[in-house]
Amino acid sequence: MQIYDILKQKAVEDKIYSLVLGGIIINDDKILLVKRADNQFMKNLYEFPSGKLEFGETFKQCLERHVQEELNCRVTNVLGYAGHFDYLSDKGQLVRQYNFVLDVENLNEILLSSDHTNYGFFSVSECDNLIDISDEILYSINMVISNRILLRGVK
Repeated sequence: MQIYDILKQKAVEDKIYSLVLGGIIINDDKILLVKRADNQFMKNLYEFPSGKLEFGETFKQCLERHVQEELNCRVTNVLGYAGHFDYLSDKGQLVRQYNFVLDVENLNEILLSSDHTNYGFFSVSECDNLIDISDEILYSINMVISNRILLRGVK
């Protein structure tokens, strides 16, 4: 059984309504964050490029699609699972976001979708000083950075 199957099964057991997959993209020891537009749920918050897993879609396909749609970039490798967090949707339904560290091409050609107004590459200390970022995203960033040594050999 692959990690993706285990994660899906755990979400079913936990009565999660929908799954969102987030891509953690690290470039020169900085994390790529995108800022949600003010007409979006969780408006004006920095987040990882992410989106809902559609029926019949694999985790990898979902990550590839959302990175393409939100950044105009291409996923070249899924390096590893980086934890999850749960939140309530704008309709009050329980959502689980599974995060994965990604290798991505074309980072110098980012074109944001209309869902986002800004992006940036932030160091951990810069992320800690952002006021428009959730505790869950900060926790995920710190978990990835503290375990980065483990990810380097996964490629």
